[in-house]
Amino acid sequence: MRKGTLLIPSGTDADPNRRHLFVALTDPQGGDGRVLLASFSTVTDRYYCEETCVMDPEEVEHPFITDRSFIRYQKLRWETVEDLQLGLRNGSIQQMQDLSEQVVERICQGVADSPFAAPKYKKFLERSQR
Repeated sequence: MRKGTLLIPSGTDADPNRRHLFVALTDPQGGDGRVLLASFSTVTDRYYCEETCVMDPEEVEHPFITDRSFIRYQKLRWETVEDLQLGLRNGSIQQMQDLSEQVVERICQGVADSPFAAPKYKKFLERSQR
């Protein structure tokens, strides 16, 4: 799972079909097999861009990332492998190509550095890296 990317529904009432690219920062952990996920957002003047981890498409090297993007650490989340597999089977989630270890390490460092990452996610990631 770690380094794997998924397009996951993240739409609103105004844009119900929108999906964001999420990257798995951990392999499954704990009894329920939770995976920590971080999402990419496009840098734009329309909303706040967290500066902790901003990357150009050339750095990310992923076909879905075509514009300067940032990791939205306030939207970190975990999902169980079971729920992710269900989404893959029913087509609501689409599996994409893996990211490089270097990019994932940079995103993980941002979890520790970001003032927006919730402490529960910081602890979860720290425990997974032992």
